[in-house]
Amino acid sequence: MSLAKKYLIFISLTIILSSCCRGTCTRDSADQKLETLDCPITDRGEKPIDCPWAGIARVLRQTEPKLQYDRLRLHLPTVANSLTRDSLITELRALWGKSINFDESAQKPIVDDDVIKTILETAQLPPPDANESGDRVHAGYMHTYAYLFSLLQTPYGFKRSRWVSGDIEKGLGLAPKIFHPLTEKGSFLANVTYFAGVLAFRGSKEATASIKRLEKVAHPGLWNLDYSKWKPISLVERLPQTEIRTDLLTFNYPDSKNKYLLIYSYLGRGKSIPKLITIFPIKREQYESSLNTTQLGVNKPIRSRFNAFIPGVTDSKEPLFGIRKIESL
Repeated sequence: MSLAKKYLIFISLTIILSSCCRGTCTRDSADQKLETLDCPITDRGEKPIDCPWAGIARVLRQTEPKLQYDRLRLHLPTVANSLTRDSLITELRALWGKSINFDESAQKPIVDDDVIKTILETAQLPPPDANESGDRVHAGYMHTYAYLFSLLQTPYGFKRSRWVSGDIEKGLGLAPKIFHPLTEKGSFLANVTYFAGVLAFRGSKEATASIKRLEKVAHPGLWNLDYSKWKPISLVERLPQTEIRTDLLTFNYPDSKNKYLLIYSYLGRGKSIPKLITIFPIKREQYESSLNTTQLGVNKPIRSRFNAFIPGVTDSKEPLFGIRKIESL
């Protein structure tokens, strides 16, 4: 082999290795790294579907906060790139409210603080608001990217399952992985926001206009859907200062477990644009509980749910009472 060829090989290897050190490895090198992750840990309730997410969460837990994004990019460059793309989309910061990083059922924080801070910093968002009830975090990034790396097993399973199981796409009859963190088109949070926003914001012209602007960055498979075919039923909870909406869609192709999709949002007093909080598939029992007719009417107790922080509701020192009713298209 000539000296010139040896020099070219040396230069090529140097570039590849230096890229890995900066956290810009290719998907192939990342895949090799993934093989070494300890996942799944079955005695912690993990299944193959929880991998590599739980394994990477453990790696991040052992990594200095300032190096976590580089480590994420090393192991999951597609997710890191998606997070970076989403961070450039202004609407994604404005269309979501805040969520509390604390699970009421498990009585524990959902995601490690350092992981959330890394995600928020990358998204150009302020750090979590510390509060005695749990840190308040941008709900969009919390319920998508942060949930991927939660190691908390709740009574309903791991929070990431809504995105990695494919239940939402299968249930709605959509193309696979539209809402998956490894989606091939659009970006993770943009795709979720576009779909949820079209349905939850159908009564707000200003919010609908914001969602329309997401078309150029969302998955093309979401642009021309006939959203009217789902005809969501909405539980509307109305207080003088806030309107909370729980939209419920029936799956076209339900599996044996989840048969509906829930989208939770609210509109605050004096605001023209509602805020999304969360979206996830639910079982029939939860659907029927949400529409329990005995809980409808005037002067009914109203509170925030699903880890939402709704100003004036979640932090109210007194019980709140208002109107609870069912609306449908």
